[in-house]
Amino acid sequence: MKPGDESKVSAFISGVFHQFVAPGFSQQGIDEFMKFIDPAALENQLKENYFGLIAASGAKLIGVIEIRDHSHIALFFVEARFQRRGIGKALFRKALEICTGEGVRPSQITVNASPNSQFAYETLGFHPTDVEQCANGIRFVPMAFPLNPVF
Repeated sequence: MKPGDESKVSAFISGVFHQFVAPGFSQQGIDEFMKFIDPAALENQLKENYFGLIAASGAKLIGVIEIRDHSHIALFFVEARFQRRGIGKALFRKALEICTGEGVRPSQITVNASPNSQFAYETLGFHPTDVEQCANGIRFVPMAFPLNPVF
């Protein structure tokens, strides 16, 4: 993801979010999430401690992952018709390469998974670290992907 992509990334995430995640959230949670993916918020995140990767089919955006501090998945969405086709796995693997290849060596990658995405994260190798929680109307299950230590 590069400067100038924020509007199309925001619109893409909003569409997938409303299709799959928003039905399980309160209006407060939806509003809170929409603030987080506002194009200006995405722009600020990329200037700070975030990086993002996008997957495209031709000119069409089909997947996005955004990582904070080289150790936490902040956003991870794949268009419905491209789910279960390896797009998410490829985005995650590329993000892992970046997270572990820039001199930063986190012990794990964490995510606050929406309840409907928990199985997808488990398929990638994540495990729950706590029970479902809710903060500002956003429901999530804390999860972690352990990284092998380097000696």
